[in-house]
Amino acid sequence: MISEIAEDDEESILTPHFKVPQAPWDPVNKQLQNIQNTPRTLERRDSEGSLDSETKSKRRLSTKKEKKKRDTPEPLTLTKKNSLRQASPLYDPMTLFIDTFPSLPASNRHFFLLQLLKQCDPSDMLYLNTTIPILHRDFIGSLPLDLSYRIINHVKPRDIATIARVCSKWNNITKKKDLWFTLYRSLGLESMAHVFYKSQNTIKENCKRYESIGNWAHGEFKTRSFKAHDMGILCIAFDGQYLLTGSTDKSCKLFSVAHNTLIKTYLGHEQGVSCCQFDQDKVITGSIDGTLRIYHRESTNCKHCLVGHTEPVTCLVFQNNLLVSGSQDGHVRLWSDIQTKSVECVRLLTGHEGGIKCLALSGNCLQVLGFNSLFELQSLGVDEHSTRPKLDPTQVLVDPISSIEMDHERMLIATLSGHLHLFHLKPPPMDQDPTQSYFSSMRWLQQDDVFTLDKHVVLPKQGSVWQLCSRHDRWRLMSGTSEGTCSVWNHRTGKLLYTLETKKVDDNAVKGLTSISKGGNGALTGLAFDDFYIVAGGTDGIVRIWEPILE
Repeated sequence: MISEIAEDDEESILTPHFKVPQAPWDPVNKQLQNIQNTPRTLERRDSEGSLDSETKSKRRLSTKKEKKKRDTPEPLTLTKKNSLRQASPLYDPMTLFIDTFPSLPASNRHFFLLQLLKQCDPSDMLYLNTTIPILHRDFIGSLPLDLSYRIINHVKPRDIATIARVCSKWNNITKKKDLWFTLYRSLGLESMAHVFYKSQNTIKENCKRYESIGNWAHGEFKTRSFKAHDMGILCIAFDGQYLLTGSTDKSCKLFSVAHNTLIKTYLGHEQGVSCCQFDQDKVITGSIDGTLRIYHRESTNCKHCLVGHTEPVTCLVFQNNLLVSGSQDGHVRLWSDIQTKSVECVRLLTGHEGGIKCLALSGNCLQVLGFNSLFELQSLGVDEHSTRPKLDPTQVLVDPISSIEMDHERMLIATLSGHLHLFHLKPPPMDQDPTQSYFSSMRWLQQDDVFTLDKHVVLPKQGSVWQLCSRHDRWRLMSGTSEGTCSVWNHRTGKLLYTLETKKVDDNAVKGLTSISKGGNGALTGLAFDDFYIVAGGTDGIVRIWEPILE
């Protein structure tokens, strides 16, 4: 039961027990004065003198509102500002706001600072720049260059171009050769920095090149593959944009690497295509049937069928108007005027003890390597002369050779036992006078350092895996194996970077061909690469492409 509150009790509740001093500039007294002027509500009590539930609920709600009001700063109105200014000359609005600013919510403080900065003129910003150095500390320009290089080395390649736009000082740092030597040193390619970094290129171009090389070094690739032939691929040729494949199905096909698109098909051989090359105008193929065919690239018409070899054609190379072919019959044939209507064999080079495996044509010097593990060279200068220099390095060429690649600087040999051997080749003489070519070649061959085996890059045996194809450039070396893997080395350091697997095949269809969803790990028989692609062909007729990931 609830009883009525006596009048004297009500009067005692409404009457304050202290007297409030009149001091309007004192915040505490101001608050007490507000409490004095606030009307009090009657509280209902039960017979035992306790508050009922309704009164308790109202009191709790009132307490929450008062707490929220205390936590939320009351906005300063013009009336309050004027009253404070009149009450105390020392308590001006600016001082009041500075004292109140820390208690404002973060969103209000940030909004005020942003609006204040928008109203500043250049002199104000200069004052901030000189007054608060922590806001403009140059952690790159203030440090020694070696430390700055280490910091930039942890930045993503594309962000280096952004760093170059911050200020002129940072821009000058990003242009220093020492920085790029440091960046490429982290990839193990310090010796190639002078080749990759071009001071005449923009920072963006150099960053893109560095990113591509970095993805190469770290093995960050995206993979795609497609069915190119119904039978195994025997050879490929790649120019960075287009891929030419020769197969045991007697056909040769041209693809666009970027789009996985079949462009042209070249037919005519009676047996499989064992070697192929192409340029902008023509496609030249060699076959197991012992013939060579020259096609018009766009029309796919066969312009010439060259007959002369008695065994399968194993390799070919052409330069300008000259075509050189090698065969298992041990003969090398030179064909002239390949761009005209009449093509003839103008020279036959004999004397090899086994079949021809590799040809390299540089200027007026032809380098020939055979299956019999002997290094042979023949000059194009004089018809009557031929020479067969032999190299017998200790315990190097004791296995059957499966793949040979040669340029004017190096020679890469892969053996069926799984070994890879890289030789440095002293450049042959390039005499303009053909009559002196033979004698210059003889003097060159008599030197002891023509072929130098670099002991640091004799790569270890890969178990029982056969090395079937191999390629190299100025710093990369890769080989395709009988297990369908592609191993990539940095031959300047002799370290294996990574091994690319070929077990999984994409569903990317090629126009005019049948896509496959599952494929085995067929042996890799053809391999080519540049800075943007690794392309491999296998005995399962599949072309696999690895492309560095660029963000």
